[in-house]
Amino acid sequence: MNITLSDRHRHSGGSGDGNRINYNDLLNKPNTLFISGGEFAENNGGSSYEAYNQFGCFEFADSASTTAAITFQIPVSFNNLVSMKVIYYNDNNTSVLRLRFRSSRATLDEAVTEDISHSSASFTTGAITNNIAAITVPDAAYDAIGATKVGDFIGLEINRDGGSGSDTYNNDLRVLGVLVEFSK
Repeated sequence: MNITLSDRHRHSGGSGDGNRINYNDLLNKPNTLFISGGEFAENNGGSSYEAYNQFGCFEFADSASTTAAITFQIPVSFNNLVSMKVIYYNDNNTSVLRLRFRSSRATLDEAVTEDISHSSASFTTGAITNNIAAITVPDAAYDAIGATKVGDFIGLEINRDGGSGSDTYNNDLRVLGVLVEFSK
């Protein structure tokens, strides 16, 4: 059975004119994929997966260089990678994190394309403590992997340079996961 919506399909019900569904808006609306911190693979020690205030978090140690990576696949019916955000539990006042992001893209049976051009950068945390916050991964960390398509595997590596004098976030960085946004 095929169901087709017109360009200006109207959903009846409720009072007044009812809710209006614009089919083109549904096609172009970005969608998200959340990858849990439990999916991280640790590269160099100094980190762990823990429960913190009832949230599962991957812990990037304070006062150490900690690197971890995740892999996800571009879901069916999406192709354009719009943004990636590191979602973390902020338990510090306004401070600075030193982070570096690197990425790779691969399709089955094809060569891997890497973007290792992004160097460490400073990211200022919010002033509200004990909240869930986000750090947007800079476009420069994944621009060089090229256009993505359905089925591509994306690898994202995150490094926290907690030992840097520029890193003033005086706690372990507790990452809940990565929120990836796609468009169709």
